[in-house]
Parts: sequence; C-alpha cells; structure tokens
Amino acid sequence: MPSEESWRAIVEASPDAVVCTDVRGRIQTFNPAAERLFGYRADEVVGRDVAILMTATDAAAHPGHIARVREGGAPAVLGVAGREVTGRHRDGRELPLRLSLGAPAQGGGFVGVLRDAALEVSAREALRARDAEYAAVVGAITEGIVVQRADGTIVTSNPAARRILGLTEDDVGGRTGHDPCWRAVREDGTGLPREEHPAMLALRTGTPVEGVVMGTDRGDGVRTWIEVSAYPIPLAGTDAPGVVSVLRDVTREREKRRRLEERERSLRLLAENSTDVVLRTLPDSRIAYASPAAARLLALDPEGLVGRRLEEVLHPDDAAMLPEWRARVDAAPGVTTVDLRVRRGDGDWEWCEATVRAVRGPEGTVVERQSAFRSIARRRRMTAALAESLGRYRALIDHLPGGAVLMYDHDLTVLLAEGPSIGALTYGDDGEGRYLPGLLPERDRDRAAAACNRVLRGETLHWREDLLGRVFDATMTPVWAAGRIAEGMVLAFDVTERAHLEAERAALHEIAQAVASDASPEVVLDLVASRIAALFDAVIASVMRLEPDGEMVVLASSPQEHRAVGPGARFPLLDAMSIGQAVRTGRPAAVTEWPEGPDPMLETLRRHGAVGAAAAPVIIRGRLWGGLGFVGSDPARLDEATAGGLGRFADLVATTIANAEERQRLELRAATDVLTGLANRATFDQRLHDELARAAAGGTPLSLVLFDADHFKRVNDTHGHLAGDRVLVAIADVLRGAARAGDLMARIGGEEFGWLMPGVDGEDARHAAERVRVALGAVDHGAAGRVTVSAGVAQALGDGDAVAGLLRRADEALYAAKRAGRDRVITWERAGREAAAG
Repeated sequence: MPSEESWRAIVEASPDAVVCTDVRGRIQTFNPAAERLFGYRADEVVGRDVAILMTATDAAAHPGHIARVREGGAPAVLGVAGREVTGRHRDGRELPLRLSLGAPAQGGGFVGVLRDAALEVSAREALRARDAEYAAVVGAITEGIVVQRADGTIVTSNPAARRILGLTEDDVGGRTGHDPCWRAVREDGTGLPREEHPAMLALRTGTPVEGVVMGTDRGDGVRTWIEVSAYPIPLAGTDAPGVVSVLRDVTREREKRRRLEERERSLRLLAENSTDVVLRTLPDSRIAYASPAAARLLALDPEGLVGRRLEEVLHPDDAAMLPEWRARVDAAPGVTTVDLRVRRGDGDWEWCEATVRAVRGPEGTVVERQSAFRSIARRRRMTAALAESLGRYRALIDHLPGGAVLMYDHDLTVLLAEGPSIGALTYGDDGEGRYLPGLLPERDRDRAAAACNRVLRGETLHWREDLLGRVFDATMTPVWAAGRIAEGMVLAFDVTERAHLEAERAALHEIAQAVASDASPEVVLDLVASRIAALFDAVIASVMRLEPDGEMVVLASSPQEHRAVGPGARFPLLDAMSIGQAVRTGRPAAVTEWPEGPDPMLETLRRHGAVGAAAAPVIIRGRLWGGLGFVGSDPARLDEATAGGLGRFADLVATTIANAEERQRLELRAATDVLTGLANRATFDQRLHDELARAAAGGTPLSLVLFDADHFKRVNDTHGHLAGDRVLVAIADVLRGAARAGDLMARIGGEEFGWLMPGVDGEDARHAAERVRVALGAVDHGAAGRVTVSAGVAQALGDGDAVAGLLRRADEALYAAKRAGRDRVITWERAGREAAAG
C-alpha cells in the first residue's frame, strides 16, 4: 500500500484529471490535470460539491452511479476507460469526458479519474460520417454487391443487388447464394450446383472468380441473367474468410445479342440462298464475304474472293470508276445502283447490275459496303435487239394513218413513242425515257400504272378514250421475247371522225325510236337538245320555236344549268347569228364571228366560253316552225359539215311536231274542259301516268302543282253560279298563260286545277306556283272581288312512283296550305316537316 506522500505524488503527476470527494460529494483532491481540464484552481473547488463540475443532467444521475460503485466495491484504476459523461468548464462550456470512478478500500470517499474525450468523440463522428458516405457510394453503384460468410450466408447487400435478385432487404438477410428462393442455372439452362457457384468457388479456392454468367429463376417466373465476379475478403470480427460478389444484370444485353445473332443468321441464310451474289467489302475495298451465288453466277470461288480487292475482279474501265461510285454510295441515304462488268472464273466479262449501300458505325463512319450483283447480260442483249428492232419499226410507224405506238419496259419507262398521233397519246410530251404514267394528268396516273402492270403480267386490254379532243381506239398488249414478257406496247388509232359518225347515228336512231314510239314533243325536244350538246361538245344546245312577233323562244336546251338561255328564253332574230341565217335562208348555217355590241344574249353566251354557233331550220309542211342548233367553244366544230349534220336532227324534230299537231287536232275535243278550255280530268290522269313513266325511264324530274280557289263556295252562294263560272274562266286564263310548252294545265275538279310540269324539280315548281298565286290574287273579278288560291307542290320520287302517290302528296301539301291560312304555296316536304313539328 503506497504511503500518503506516494499517492499524492502519483496524483499530482497523473496526465488524467483526478478528483477525490468525501462521502458527501465535497471535493478533497483536485490535481493539476483537473485544473487544466476544468479551468478552476484547486483552492477554488476544494470543499465544494463536485456537482459544480457536472452538467445538470449528469449531476442528477451522479447519486445513482455512486450507489452502483458502492455495491460493486470496485477500486479506482487509473487509465482504464469508464463511462462517458459531460463535464462543465469554468466558462460554461460542456466537456466530453470519460470517467472511471472507484471507492478506495481504506476510505469513505470516492476517486474519480477523468480524461478529455473530445478527440474520441470527434473520431467517432468522423467514422460515422465515413460509414454514411460508404453506404451512399455502395447504394449508388449500379452493379450489385453481396457480402457472404464462409458458409454462404449473406451478410449485406446493396440496393442494386436486391433489385437484380428481385428481393427486399428483409428477404436477403441470412440467405445463401444457393437459397431455393431462386434457382441458379447455367447458360444452357441446366441447374448450377452449390459448389460451382462463383462465391463458393472463390471461398474454396481463395482466388477470384470473374465473369461467370448464370441465370436466376425468381419466384415470379422471371429469369434474370447475371454476370458474377467473386473475390475472397477477410471479414471483420471473425477469423473465417468471406467473399464479396459483384453482380451485373446482363439480361437485356443477352437478349440483344441473341436477336443480333439471330438476325445475322437470317441474313447469312438469305445471302447464301440468294440468286444474287452478295458481297461485303471493307472501306479499303477488300472483300470480307462472298455468297455461294458467286460460284453459280460468275464461276468464282466465294472463299477465294475473300481478302481480294474489289478492283481485281472488275473490268479496268469500271475499276477506274470505283472512287466516284464509292462517293455516291457513301453520300446516298439508301441504295445506289450501278452497271458494271465482272471477270468470270472462265475469263469472260459478265455485265451485272450492282445495288450498293453503305453501313455506318456508331460514329457515322462507313465500316463496310454491302452489294448485291445480278447478271444483266441477257437484258442488255434483249435491249440491244429491241433497239435494233425499234429502228426498223420507226419508219413503218411514222406512216400509220392516224396511228401511234408506245412501248415501255418493266419499270414503266417509255422505250418508244412514235406515230403521227403520238402527241395526243403522250399529252404533248416527247415521252421517250419518261415514266409513262407521269405523262398523264394526275387523276389518271394510278389507273394507267395499274393497266400497264396488268399487261406486263400477260393481259391484253382494249379501250377507247378522248385525248386532247381526239378519240382513240387503243390496244395494250404484252411483247414476248425468248419465252418471257419483255415489254408492254400501246397501239392507238385516231378514230375521231368515225366515232363522231357512230355517235351521230346512235343519237339519230335513239331520237327516231322516240318519235316512232309516239313520244311527246317535250320528250323528243329535250332528247334532241341533250344529244346535240353531247355530240358536238356544245356550251349549250337548244330547240327553238319561231313566234308570231318574229322572236325565237327556247323550248328545250341542254345542259339545263344555263337558265338564262334555257327553256322560255326569248331573243330577236339577227342575220349575223346562225339561227337567223338558217331561218332566213331555210338552210343550215354556221358562224364563228358574232357582231360586237351590248346584246344580252350574246354576252351571256360569251361568258360561258362560246365563240360561235351552228343551226338548222325546222320546216313543217312548207311552213317555217323554228330551228335548232348549238353554240360552241371550238371553232373547228363550227363549219358547214357540222351544220349539215344538224339538218338530220331538224328533220326528226319536224316529224315530231307535225305528228303532235295532228294528234292535238284529233284529241282536242275529247281532252278539254268545256268551261275553261283547259285539259279535263281524263286527259290529266292519262298524261300524269305517261309523264311518270317517262321521268322514271329518263331519270328526269317531274313536278305537280294542285291549285284550289279559296272560299269558292261563297262566290257561288253569294253571286250565283254564273259569276262562279266567270271566276273559273278567269283563273284558267291566268293558268294557261303561265304554262310552258310541254306543260299540262288541267281542270281536275270544281274549283281545283292541276299543273303538270315535266323536267322541272320541286323547288322550281314552287317558284312558278308562287308567281301564279300572286297573279291570281291580283285579278279583280268584278262583283265577286278578288279570289285567292292555295297550292300544293310535289315532285315525283323516281322509278316506281305511282300516279296515286304523286297525287296524294300534292293533295297533302294543298290541304296543308289550306290549314295554314290559305293564299299560299306549300311543298309536300315542308308539309311533312310542319306536321312532324306540330
């Protein structure tokens, strides 16, 4: 046991702070190291409670610690680490301390040995920060990292490893690399035994195992392919070795490689079975691959070509062009085609067509060029033979009357375009060397391309077409050579005059049949106008009647959209006009120059593109009845021959009118109403039946208007029946004056009248009925005053429409007008809408 002097010397020399207290906690000893640590002098603290050196928290916990030391009876041992406490410096700073506390055996107090723990705390915090940084780095690594013990148990893993293995952090802890939760397999799909697992191999051999590819079948049925590298490492806190495994998910790479290999196999299979010679050449023109077709096509050994430069197998003239061709290939986004000569294995030269494209690497540089060679020697021989034949044919073709010949190849390129009429066939273009459908208007190109390809497949086509104002009969036929279709040919003849004569005969025959079948003059005249318009490509064709006042009135015209010069139009006869000359001389006439001046009729025709006219008179039993003719935009069709052709149509018109006049005289008495002079009900019913049939057959409109005098019973009851008859006669006079030639106005009931309007649609009929309604409402009937009318309008619905149906619709419209307040015109369509709305 050291003496008091020895003890004190030890305490004074101690580098650690020594603070001794009595049993009540008052400080008895405070060595120099304590003075330096706490900032107090010994004389300032001796006798004071030791709590002045503590924080409030540690001061509160100090009694309990004293009690535990007493119970343990442990002596103080200088330099041995104790518990961490926090002291308080004289200036109030908190001090991290490590305290060893003991109760001396001989005394009733305590000895405390304190050491500054600031460096220890700082080092621990630095270590904790480094651990956090390490964890962050490991967590950010895209490769998986797994640390295992010697028995294979997983100690730790990073997020990437868990993601690759498809497990959570809780799932991974404590498992082994060969855990049944996933099944490890070799690349061939067979199971991977535990002893062959890379981690187990590294542990067993003590050497790294790198780049092992294995598959893991997870519980969700997904197989993941992993590249594993395992490295033996010492594990902290144990003498047994461990292993760290680095995992890399190569599933996508493997699948990409598989697809690439499959594509390469497919391309190689395609190349090896292709009838073309497939070559792959490197940027320096050395051949890297030649397909087996080289032996079949060129009698060259494919393997013997590999490593040779392309220039060695080309004709010297073509080899000299290689730099220029390479530049074209490398600049083109797709395939470039060139014709060249290749030296065959037997020494001859073979003409080939080569399609070449450049293959670029990731940086855009050309890494190789791929070519497909096919022999065109036969095609060149055929082309040369064809050119020789064409030279012989040209002289013959140029003498074909009105003919044209056009030949084209399988690319639809025109090889030959000859003949007097070729300009119309090619729309004025030279044609040769051009893409054939491209010569035509855009609307016809697809149809023409389809027809050309059908011919190249072996079909023969016949057609007639109007090209640039000329009519051609054409035949498209394949041209055979050496057992195959070499080209397609179009042989066309100008049949414009013949086609016109055929069309004229057909039109005259159609009109003659209508006349022979006793068709009405209206139908015949409309037919004449429409056929003349179509036959002569007229701006407008008309049939006109000479009126007593010397003017001409249009009875029928075509096309009907030109209303200003259509049916009902009137104009004076002028000698400068073709119809004026025809009426004056009694012979057909044609003019191509009209007089200048503000004539409304001529101005209207000029606006429609007309430049002249042709006309022929219509003479019935020596009496001038009128004439027919057309105005046109092509001066070539306005000559005496054309005018003479119109005379044949005029004869048919004359026959029609004469027959109609005779029938009228015979039928007038039986067909008219005695009081009004209008057609009677029987005539109306028969005519309605006939007109419905004609409208259905010809596809022309037909409208019916029914008029009924409003409150007519009041007239009879108030003013007597004689006054009523006078009102009916006056109404009939207005109606008669409103009817056109070809219309039928009839009295079909007491005060009800029917207006049948062939060739007029429902809307035009409504306008006409509205004019009549206004005119009737303005008539003063003397004592009877003014009598208004209501009208219903209906249009025939087309094929199959019955008389009863049309009458019913017009009657429904009439009674709708009555219900709506009378003195109005309503169409059947409007009546239906109002009924539905009501």
